[in-house]
Amino acid sequence: MAEHSSKLGVGLCAAMAAATGLAIASQGCSRSGRAEGDDRLSTGLNALTDPSRQAAASVDSSATEADDAGTRQAADLLEQARRASQVSVDTGGPAPTANSQKPITTDEAFVASPPLLSEAQPEPVAAAVATPPATQSPEDRRRSLASELAGLIRAQGEDARSPAPTVARLAALEMIEPGISGESASGGPALTPAERRVLDAWRGMFVDARSKIESPGSDIMGLAEAMRTASENAGSVRPMRITRASLCTRVDGFGVYTELRKFGEQYKFLAGRRQRLVVYAEIEQFASRQRAAIEGGGPGFEVLLLQDLSLYHAGKDSDLLAWRKPDQEIVDVSRNRRKDFFVTQLIELPETLTVGSYRLKVRLTDRVGGATAESIIPIDVVADASAVRQ
Repeated sequence: MAEHSSKLGVGLCAAMAAATGLAIASQGCSRSGRAEGDDRLSTGLNALTDPSRQAAASVDSSATEADDAGTRQAADLLEQARRASQVSVDTGGPAPTANSQKPITTDEAFVASPPLLSEAQPEPVAAAVATPPATQSPEDRRRSLASELAGLIRAQGEDARSPAPTVARLAALEMIEPGISGESASGGPALTPAERRVLDAWRGMFVDARSKIESPGSDIMGLAEAMRTASENAGSVRPMRITRASLCTRVDGFGVYTELRKFGEQYKFLAGRRQRLVVYAEIEQFASRQRAAIEGGGPGFEVLLLQDLSLYHAGKDSDLLAWRKPDQEIVDVSRNRRKDFFVTQLIELPETLTVGSYRLKVRLTDRVGGATAESIIPIDVVADASAVRQ
């Protein structure tokens, strides 16, 4: 900076000296154009016509040459001053500090000096910046993401053999966004009635779960209730089945009974004797229908069954019927839907049964759901009393 300041001072001094020389030269030029005391403009023509001025003209020519030399000198000084005035002045960099406790290094950020007017560049045109979209609320964001995911699920399932997987996946989104399944919830005509009932129960579980956890004062246990309801609804799709069939002497309730003695897998009876016993059967996946009013008042549920008992010869004569109990209607009415169900029937096997092996077929028909279930109870009729005392 000091060196630059010195150069600037030299240039200014040279300019002042040049201006002084130019002024002196100008005064000399004015004197050479006119004689002292003569107000007329001196010209070369006057010098030729006026002999008295021819001698003066020669004197003036000498003075003019001197003045021209002074003019050239002044011009040289002006050129030196112009060149000196072009010294660049660096105004960039951090400002000077005094007694600063902060160390300074060459790594300090250096601010460049602004360009000279002659070097100034046109300002660049700012590129258009896209206006960011307005911030979405959490509800709108969730709805947007759920809709996008549902679209991907539908696209993925377009080439599937069955729409069931797609319907199941969309049904799960009902927990996030109600009604997101749309028309896909039905699955269309490609679904069987059984598949449709299962998927309806599946979707209903998510709809019910969302309703329970979002209702005021609800807790997470509402999810367990939703799952239980869905299980009951889906259970009606599975075929009814007999889970246990036994011959008993006494039955007090579901799972509470006194069973006859079994020999391995068979029950044994002595030939020539009438056998009085209770047929006990436990069933599951039975259907029930709601009734507007039951005995005692108020709504309830009703289970309707038919039971058929048939005793067949075993072995090569398996199609030979030895005994039969015609269809017996079973009606059960309760205020709440039954979860456990058992059937009992008191029967007497005739003493006319001959020695041999038999199969007692227990057949139940669900008159509400239309399902049928069967179970076989093996029986042996023996002639030796010791065989039933072992």
